[in-house]
Amino acid sequence: MKDRGLRTRVTRMFQRRAGNELTYLVMGVALGIIISRIGDLISDQPRSFFESLVPEFIGIVFTVFVINRLDAVREDRLILEKLLREMHSRYNPVSLQAIEELRVMGYLDSGVLRDRDFRGSSWQEANLYRADLRGADLKHADLENADLYEANLEGSTVTPDQLRLCKTLRRCIMPDGSRYDGRYNLHWDLYLMRRDGFNPDDPASAASFYEVPLETYQAGQLAEKR
Repeated sequence: MKDRGLRTRVTRMFQRRAGNELTYLVMGVALGIIISRIGDLISDQPRSFFESLVPEFIGIVFTVFVINRLDAVREDRLILEKLLREMHSRYNPVSLQAIEELRVMGYLDSGVLRDRDFRGSSWQEANLYRADLRGADLKHADLENADLYEANLEGSTVTPDQLRLCKTLRRCIMPDGSRYDGRYNLHWDLYLMRRDGFNPDDPASAASFYEVPLETYQAGQLAEKR
């Protein structure tokens, strides 16, 4: 149902834009027919007439094109602002739907999420793969079972207790700018580690899986045990 709703909303967006393009096309064809009829009616000095008409015609075409582009930009901005508000929702189905639509539209890793207020957002089960959340305020956001694979949390406001609930943080950039070192031993990371032939009981193998130096991995494990 979520996928169907997502496809419907995105399809409607493009249909509206396609409708605008069709309107302008019809206007252009009608204008061309009118000009052609005027040309037929003018028998004396047709060349001078069209020479004076061409600049005006070009101006009309250019104006229509600019208005069309401005409408498209405004519509995109309004859609983006709406989705960002919904992403901040405390109602999980609403926030998840918004996150998926932002992904389809290419916004999750584009920088539009940076430095935004997402306090208290309900992001359980959210797919935040490669999301650029630098500087975002995630205080009290629910990240239970959220996928933050290769996400960027540099400078964000988020606690270790929140991050311990995530599904995966592999290759994630942490708030201090360092790469996640595996310290929380998240269940999905451990599953992937075993699936890909790494040994979670071997520090060197685990460090290789998380793509961090052995000393960094061991320091993270030690810090988590304290």
